[in-house]
Amino acid sequence: MEGRSLFQSHMTDHRQWEHDSFSLRCCLCDHSTNQEAEMRAHAHTHLQGLLGAEAEPR
Repeated sequence: MEGRSLFQSHMTDHRQWEHDSFSLRCCLCDHSTNQEAEMRAHAHTHLQGLLGAEAEPR
């Protein structure tokens, strides 16, 4: 059972490391996410602010 516990502990640590190691950060504010689609939507809010309501998402 010791080997299995060690493996589970390693995988928990690995998932945590993977989750924290990949992060997209907005260069205009302090927003960050690890989801590309969420960052695109967030960036669009900045674009709308600059261009007004005429900015359309792609």
